[in-house]
Amino acid sequence: MTTETFGNKGIILSLSQRPVDPGFPITAGPGERGARWQSYHKGIDFGKQRDAQGKPIREILGANVYAVMDGRIAIAGPHLLYDKETGRETPGPLGLRIWHHCLHPQAGSIRFGYCHLREILVNEGDTVKAGQIIGHVGNTGNSSAAHLHFQPETWPSRELLRVEFV
Repeated sequence: MTTETFGNKGIILSLSQRPVDPGFPITAGPGERGARWQSYHKGIDFGKQRDAQGKPIREILGANVYAVMDGRIAIAGPHLLYDKETGRETPGPLGLRIWHHCLHPQAGSIRFGYCHLREILVNEGDTVKAGQIIGHVGNTGNSSAAHLHFQPETWPSRELLRVEFV
């Protein structure tokens, strides 16, 4: 069994359910800096599967996205930002996204973001079970290639949680 640990705050949240199939690797972790992010990366990105030489062998576009814990869907739809100058909503960097709220015995109230989706299969207010398919990976919002941006955080303080996939 392989264990992958990401994040740097608080307790380690052990999850037996990954948000995508195990063959899709982590392509960016929390805290990374670069031109792709305003300040630093606030989540875990899952991308296409590659062979030992780096050649793509399995695309992630359209892959199933799974709820990682039992909980309730709080937001399901496009990420929109309000533009004060124009008085209009404009597309936000997260594209189509889902926010999934849960209660955890040690971490308390937490939420998981699943972003850049191609398709959403749940509605706000739905109750979901760990392992349930809730959407499909896409390339929406501020994204240069198909991937899943997964963001585990405390709620409402929005501190990034340490996550361990076991």
